[in-house]
Amino acid sequence: MTFPRSKISKTFLILSAISIIFSLGVAAYIKALIQSQKQESNLLLYEVSRQCANVVSKEIDGNFKELEALAGFIGISGTPEYEKLKAVINTENNRSSFLRLGFVSINGLSYMVDNSGNEYRNVDFIDRKFSNGLFLGEPYVSGIISSSFHYTGEVQLYAVPIYNKENLLGVLFGIIDIKVLRDVLAISNFGGKGYSYIVDKDGNVIIPSTHPSSATDIKNFFNLKYENENDLLQMKEDMLQNKSGVIDYNFQATEKCLAYIPLGINDWYITSVVPKSAINKHYIKMLDITIGSVIIVSSIFILLLLHINRMQRNSRLSIMKLAYYDDLTGCYNKNRFLDRASEQLRIGIFNYAIVMFDINNFKPINELFGYNEGNCVLKHVVAVFAEQLYGDEIYARNVADNFCLMMRNDSALDVRLERIMRLVSDYAIHSNLNYKITCRCGVCIVNESNRSLDINTLFDRATLALSQSKGKHRNIILYYDEEVHCKAATRIEIEKDMIDALNNHEFVVYLQPKYDAQTEQIWGAEALVRWHHPQKGIIMPNSFIPLFEENGFITELDLYVVKKICQKMRKWIDLDYDVFPISVNQSRLLLYQSNYVDKLKNIISEFNIPARLIELEITESVVFENRDAMIDIVKQLHYTGFLISMDDFGSGYSSLNILKDLPIDTLKLDKEFFDKAADTKRGKQIISSIIQMAKSLSITTVSEGVETKEQVHFLKEAGCNILQGYYFSHPMSIEQFEKLAFHQNVKAFPLNF
Repeated sequence: MTFPRSKISKTFLILSAISIIFSLGVAAYIKALIQSQKQESNLLLYEVSRQCANVVSKEIDGNFKELEALAGFIGISGTPEYEKLKAVINTENNRSSFLRLGFVSINGLSYMVDNSGNEYRNVDFIDRKFSNGLFLGEPYVSGIISSSFHYTGEVQLYAVPIYNKENLLGVLFGIIDIKVLRDVLAISNFGGKGYSYIVDKDGNVIIPSTHPSSATDIKNFFNLKYENENDLLQMKEDMLQNKSGVIDYNFQATEKCLAYIPLGINDWYITSVVPKSAINKHYIKMLDITIGSVIIVSSIFILLLLHINRMQRNSRLSIMKLAYYDDLTGCYNKNRFLDRASEQLRIGIFNYAIVMFDINNFKPINELFGYNEGNCVLKHVVAVFAEQLYGDEIYARNVADNFCLMMRNDSALDVRLERIMRLVSDYAIHSNLNYKITCRCGVCIVNESNRSLDINTLFDRATLALSQSKGKHRNIILYYDEEVHCKAATRIEIEKDMIDALNNHEFVVYLQPKYDAQTEQIWGAEALVRWHHPQKGIIMPNSFIPLFEENGFITELDLYVVKKICQKMRKWIDLDYDVFPISVNQSRLLLYQSNYVDKLKNIISEFNIPARLIELEITESVVFENRDAMIDIVKQLHYTGFLISMDDFGSGYSSLNILKDLPIDTLKLDKEFFDKAADTKRGKQIISSIIQMAKSLSITTVSEGVETKEQVHFLKEAGCNILQGYYFSHPMSIEQFEKLAFHQNVKAFPLNF
């Protein structure tokens, strides 16, 4: 087959034109590449220098922040006492990155400790700039200091002021081996050919480079030979104006490029140096490859571009999915929620509310029915959201069984949330159709008063509202308001004061007497605690005990109460009183401590108190949480001689297995249990049976919360051994209990607590 000459000519012309255009394009590209070489080299060197400056700045800022945090802590205490200050510095020095930490007071007191624990006083500050500016109240970092501060190597000195309010107390300083900063400067670039210095705005070298190719005899960069004298003038002007730049210079017959970037510290600059041959090597190689492969690249360019585009698109989708979507449910995660919600609030088409949605007691679902079933519940929750929320509303999985939503704030919000909770609660776990799922919601309404707040703050407020619903096992909606805010503020105040309160003995032990049911004579007492706050007066336990159980401080308070009781018992024994057993509540967190039993032994040993005079109360719920471990702990306590009381029996999922396996001495019936049960004949029979069963096991029974004569009569008839409650006496101070218990002419009287 032949082609018409005209067609061949046309094709030839087209191909020729394409070839000419291509050739011209290649020539133009090569010319442009050569022309842009210097500009690209400068930009690349500038970027490397900028990154080096960022790393150096972060290193220096990190050292300052470490000192400033410690200085702030010291400053809070006011005028520092030497021994207290020394203890703080020694403690921080054990975990600090500084070789030395020290303090210089206004009156000239100086103290320093090294990381081996050696202490030095009256430290001589060689660096005159630091010494002269000691109390100017500004942070300071030095250049290289040699053989100072009892250290033979080269170091760098950091110093920050210590303020108490607006009063300057002194200066906290730290010593860092200069090798730390030199290692940062030694980060390799341009194939190991590049290196960096730190200089000041006058060109003086502050910290030289340790690179093998660097010139160790350079003292000032302004004294070097530059290709263009204007470059030197420009660099001087830039440094005076805190600007950056890139110039060329010649040193020892080698052409080099120099980039300078301000550090923002002490008028210092990072100067990065690289030989031109090293920085141009990349472009020369690229030019050779371009010329040799341009024809091949042009033929596959379009296909490759499409392939890369497809890969990038897939990669972006994968990254977006990882960054913004929850793997299990497929809905947004918290990050995406915050982004979308912030944008939606900015647009402001509707009024919105931020909602935190949580499933009550989700953990047992996983434990009882398996993780697959738990995952199905979570997917069902998301399906309900997808069905019930409007297109402009947002939902996401935060963590575990906790979700976040942004919904329209209108009159239907409560109804819609209740419908969502009902639909979630209607989910039937296939292996147990009777298991009821309940939910709770914390809501923060977005209005004019808080619209200017960022989304994270609104998110936290909704979370705070949600936290108010803990312990409520039903569908419930709680809103963030001033009361919730006050509770949070109160929590902060309590946590701020609790350690000082313990050290200052503001926690006062009260005793509520226990009475023999038959003789109505005192048999013992239960230790309770009140907080005698110097400003707020008496704070009742329900205002701080739940918080202490959450933050773990309850362990300190429990042992404090045991110690106070033993201290008082020692006095009674010395006075030859007939001492009664005193019961003390023990928290689950304390029981789980590995050295818990040893701590109790040490306390009774300190006061020489027989263990049988201390009755330790543990709740049945603690035993259910970790049955085997609790049985082992109780056996250890029992072996030591402590009396063991099972508290709140009947308030939870009481099990006779506890009585079978746990060597307890006392069974304490919960007030609500016998309150409700005693109202019916069947209930009374159950209580009587429990008391008789305990008696057959030689277990003493105690009924707490006894308030009426009828209750006393019933419990006596049922055979209960010990009675405790307001009918007999309110909790009282230890001194009042002492008069009541050991002086016959004093009778119990109620207190207004």
